[in-house]
Amino acid sequence: MSLQMQDPMLVVGIGGAGSKLARRASDMLECDSLLISNDKGDLQSPDGDTPQGRRSIRTVAVGTGAVINPTVGLVRAGAYEKIDEIRAAISGHPTVILMGNLAGKSGCAICPAVSEACAAEDAKLVSFAIMPFGHEKSRLFSAGVALRRLRETSACVTVVDNDSISESNPDLSPRECYDIAEAAVMYAVGFVTRSELEAGTESLLAAGRNRDSLEESLRDALKTAYGSTSPGAIRHSVLYVAGGEDVPAGLLRSVAALTEGVLGGSGSSGNSVPDAQVPTAETASIQAASPDESRVIMMSTVRGMAKFEKYDPLGTIPADKTLDWSTPECSIDCRLPDMYQLE
Repeated sequence: MSLQMQDPMLVVGIGGAGSKLARRASDMLECDSLLISNDKGDLQSPDGDTPQGRRSIRTVAVGTGAVINPTVGLVRAGAYEKIDEIRAAISGHPTVILMGNLAGKSGCAICPAVSEACAAEDAKLVSFAIMPFGHEKSRLFSAGVALRRLRETSACVTVVDNDSISESNPDLSPRECYDIAEAAVMYAVGFVTRSELEAGTESLLAAGRNRDSLEESLRDALKTAYGSTSPGAIRHSVLYVAGGEDVPAGLLRSVAALTEGVLGGSGSSGNSVPDAQVPTAETASIQAASPDESRVIMMSTVRGMAKFEKYDPLGTIPADKTLDWSTPECSIDCRLPDMYQLE
């Protein structure tokens, strides 16, 4: 069944990175936005801009009391205290685009709560999640749990894996990896809102660096994609070729042929999914923000996300064997003098 995107849309940004992306997406789509974070600094516009036309920007500040360095559970508990306010902001928007960095506490804690609010308001949820680096061991479990909940509740979920970007480009700093991930998300938002997708779609977003050659950027994107999933899991890919409005047609054909050759080979490998069709690739030329930019972004529909499922060692337990799966774990203020908080 196809996913029908309906107006008015709402873009929801969680935490610092999510709020930054939500502002940009709201401007691009000319729709309302909702920013949520436990850090009030994330909710302040860096440029002091105001919404234009009929757009509105709402903010929800999640409180954690006097705790300076709250846990994910405590931030999530604060989000549930504001759940009625979040639902009120979502109400009346049949389509919600959610953006969150699951490497951060705000993203891990608040994204599942927002997804529940969308379900309660009968809004179709389109989620974009940025995953942590592999060396951030303390964040992997929380990110895996949050992603699993988003996959359960989203009509469409797209994942950007910072770990694979870093592995494919070991000379990049974390900030540069985030810049690549954020740029890729913005391209994908435009595609998702303009295209007809199937409900339940799960996608991986891979991006190459700015390169002198598009083929080199494509190589980066392919390495990133295969760092996040097994070769046989990719079913279909769409390429964005950013390099100004005058990208030579012959270069596009070359990039498309190279991509189809790689994906087609993976489809016939021993790692492919039984009875699966050979993966296909489409190429679209998009005018870049800078005429000097040369970059390839690849959005691949996948079957399963085994790498991220390993982040949650309890994910193998069936939902019907799990207690209180419908209610995410959070900190509970039991108001007892000797035991004021339960995790």
